[in-house]
Amino acid sequence: IAGNASLPNAGGAGGLWVDNGGSLEIFHSTFQGNVGSPSQIATRNVGSATIANTIVWDGTESIDMENTSVHFNHCDLSQSQSGTGNISLDPLFIAEWDGESANLRLDCLSPCLDAGVVIEDVTRDLAGNPRSLGSGPDIGAYENCIYDYDGNRIIDTEDLLIFQPQWHQPVSQSNQLFNANHEMSSERRIDAADLTGLLNGLRSFDR
Repeated sequence: IAGNASLPNAGGAGGLWVDNGGSLEIFHSTFQGNVGSPSQIATRNVGSATIANTIVWDGTESIDMENTSVHFNHCDLSQSQSGTGNISLDPLFIAEWDGESANLRLDCLSPCLDAGVVIEDVTRDLAGNPRSLGSGPDIGAYENCIYDYDGNRIIDTEDLLIFQPQWHQPVSQSNQLFNANHEMSSERRIDAADLTGLLNGLRSFDR
């Protein structure tokens, strides 16, 4: 499993349940606010599980791996686990689940930026953007902080200049980084909502 996001789910194991045999790999995924029983992520009788570059945050139940050899590395976990490069810090999502929607992209101050480990076969994020854009891959389903188009972890006038040629262009594989609001209009173009978000980001860095 690579490049996925799981939002609040109250059924079964909440975010993910795997049972009986085989092995499990989870890379560059985000689980936020899942409240199912018994846990956010659960396995039973799975030979091995490797979870890397993944955020599991703010669920009411624990990660529950029974009869499974588990290896966490370079993850951001609300309930800390042993392993290499793991952290337990607020990932600073743009907007956590509020009962209706969420934006699980990362703020430019997120501790998850550049904190992952290179996974050779994972070259794009959930939105189709290339990994990595900074000094290392970001933890979670999305690469790079929102509206930082040049990957320098600052929203500045350079990002505005990069955005300018994309204004009102149809969204495509090559430019969907600029479609940060992901609104599915009939035209699906880089639009005023995307520009407004960028300008708000500029103002936040000017304070």
